[in-house]
Amino acid sequence: MAKNIKTLQSSRREWDDLKAKWQAGGPVDEMIQYFEENYTKIQNAINLISASNRAGYDQLTVPKLTFTQAELTRLKDAREAMKAYTENIHDEIIDTIDTPFARKMGEVLDEIITISPENVRITSSFTHGAIKEVSIYELIMPALDYSNLQNYFKYMLKGKLKDLKQKPTITLQIAMVKAIVDSYEGADLQVASYSDKNRLVKYYEMIYPDRTTIMDSFLGSQSIRSIDILNIKFIAYKSPERYQYVMFKYLPDISIGSISHTDTQHYSPTNREIFVNLNQTIIPPATRLYGLAEGRGAYFTFFHELGHGIDHAMVGFNGNASIPLYAVIENDVYDNMRAEIEKHFPSTRTPQQENEINSILESLKRNGAPLANPILNRIRIQVEREFEKVKLAGDDNALASDVYGGITDNTIKGDWGHTKANYWYDTTGNATGAQNREFFAEFFAINITGYEAPAISAAELFPTATVEMENIIKNEKNLVIR
Repeated sequence: MAKNIKTLQSSRREWDDLKAKWQAGGPVDEMIQYFEENYTKIQNAINLISASNRAGYDQLTVPKLTFTQAELTRLKDAREAMKAYTENIHDEIIDTIDTPFARKMGEVLDEIITISPENVRITSSFTHGAIKEVSIYELIMPALDYSNLQNYFKYMLKGKLKDLKQKPTITLQIAMVKAIVDSYEGADLQVASYSDKNRLVKYYEMIYPDRTTIMDSFLGSQSIRSIDILNIKFIAYKSPERYQYVMFKYLPDISIGSISHTDTQHYSPTNREIFVNLNQTIIPPATRLYGLAEGRGAYFTFFHELGHGIDHAMVGFNGNASIPLYAVIENDVYDNMRAEIEKHFPSTRTPQQENEINSILESLKRNGAPLANPILNRIRIQVEREFEKVKLAGDDNALASDVYGGITDNTIKGDWGHTKANYWYDTTGNATGAQNREFFAEFFAINITGYEAPAISAAELFPTATVEMENIIKNEKNLVIR
């Protein structure tokens, strides 16, 4: 690998030089030659012994097995030459190839999470402590608790960076943050201690000062409790990078209209504001707790409403980025409904049975009606119950409950949904687009918060739409999905 820690890329020239040295011959060929010559002598001696018919041949002294002193000296010299040669190569590998350093760097990055940020010197004249004012050496060294690793680290750094105070590359920044965030992977917000959350937030903001400014400006527009700010940052900062990128790109164009909104929480396209409820008590007409105590997961609705704003902002507040999702959402809904209906029919079906399946499916769509055929209608009822009581039931299936209700105009829905007149379809029967908007906002919140069960439900009930949603997100920047 190259000597520059910032690139960690292999040098083809270095590898070619090493290869040439190995192929040059010299002591390698010499050693092989003498082994081959003496192997021949030994083999001849074995043959002579085997050909002997005298008893006690195993006690014979066979001169052919005795090396001459000159041969032993030459063999020893060749061996020493080979030893020196391999030692030189080993030294060169240590000096020119960064693999040992990369391995130790990984260990060091893992240790970062144990540092108290207060122990890292930050130039006070910079708001949020811009990372360019913190040397990589100073940032890493407090994590090294024993002298051997410290000395190794100093040795590996020597000559690698001419200026230890230079700003690390974006790749190294992401690696440093990932080392911290990975320790909280899958951890519920309620499990992490205050000090853990505070540590992650401080390190993140030390490495991403620009994002910190954006987040502080967004949250600072309202009198939000400090614990809520810490929790919201903790959730946002450990979310997948592709969602963070989109969030911070458009967050400056969105604001918070209220944090104590007691009516339906929502995003206002007109004002480009989210109206949410972070209260810890139920205030009528609200019937649920939100914010930290939200049953679906802490701050889920907060990020859901923010998702609506992101959806709107991604197209310059002229429509929604989610519009292309409508068709695939509709197909996923109908494909899943059809699959459930088909469970009540044989795998090999007649044309009449295919027509009956189509009839049941149509009866479950918007403006569908009970079927005259009692057998088919019974299947219709069973399928409806399967969705409403199983597939779409509970908080974890809220996305599907809402959007299946949106596609069928609430002919089928679970525990969550929108029942306001003309929310899904206007007075002329045309879809309002709320179906794709709700899908986008819900899926955005699922990924930001990292709650696993809702993500599994979304993938199972919207196998195509979830992939298309990811494409919308990652196409904002050519990001590799982790």
